[in-house]
This record gives sequence, structure tokens and C-alpha cells, in this order.
Amino acid sequence: MKLIVIVAILAVLGVGTADSTVTNASQRVGQYNVSFSIPGERNFIYEITEPKSFAGSGQFAGMTGTSCGLKATDRNTEEYLLVIIAKYDDPIAQAAYEIFTDSKTPDWIATNPNYGRVRIYYNIISQYSAYVVIDKYTMASLRSDMSRPAFQKIAESLHID
Repeated sequence: MKLIVIVAILAVLGVGTADSTVTNASQRVGQYNVSFSIPGERNFIYEITEPKSFAGSGQFAGMTGTSCGLKATDRNTEEYLLVIIAKYDDPIAQAAYEIFTDSKTPDWIATNPNYGRVRIYYNIISQYSAYVVIDKYTMASLRSDMSRPAFQKIAESLHID
């Protein structure tokens, strides 16, 4: 009887119940379709960066290709997700990924059905970041100031084709 009363009180208070609302987003970015899911109801403004050439320098010397991007900003919270897609001229996406992630210890790891284990990092300016190898020529970088559960859902559901 006590358990029923406790459960009823928690239900009235909304404790232990989860908002099951999920926003599914999909945008065309250059030659790619980018899609992801995020908890809650979101009202995104999308900014697309058209493909442009790049040439790396320093430890990235010799890495050339084109990049394009998507910035999704929630109109209500002003939180954002930035996805930058780099397509290299040579099949070096995995090598670039290793350079970006080599000396870093991830804060946690999400599992994505398309890209396997996604290492997620938190930095000093209150942003989460992650990198995924799309294919041997293509890598994507993600940055966001959204909450950890939101960024985790994005990392778990991201699909770029």
C-alpha cells in the first residue's frame, strides 16, 4: 500500500516521468543529407555553409579538399548544433580523425548505428564536440552548446549520406 501511495505522489509531481517528445531534423548540406534526432520540441533556424575549398597547414599540411556546414539554432533557447563536413581529396579521413582525437580522452562515448563508437568531448567554453568518419574521404565534426542528453541523442542518431 505504501508503494502505491509513493508511486501516485511521484506521478502527480511528475518525478520519474520522461518527456518522450523528440525532434527529428534533416537538411541538405552541399551534396550530403544530414539528419539527427534531439530530445524535446525544437524550432530550428538552419544556416547552410556552401562547399568551399580548404588546404591544411601545420600538422594538417597536405590535407586538401572541400568543406560545408550546417548550423541549427533553436529559436527558443538559442542553443546550437554545428556540423562541419570535410571531404578530403585523398582517402585520409581516418588519419585526420586520429589527429583530431589522438591526444584527447573522451568524456564519454555514444554508440551510433552508422559510425560505431562516437567519442564525445567537453571543453572549457561549455561546448560538446565529436568527430565521425563517414567514409575514407569524408569526416564530420560536431560542436554544440546543448545539454549532455541532447548532444548524446544527436551523436547516437546522426546520419550523413
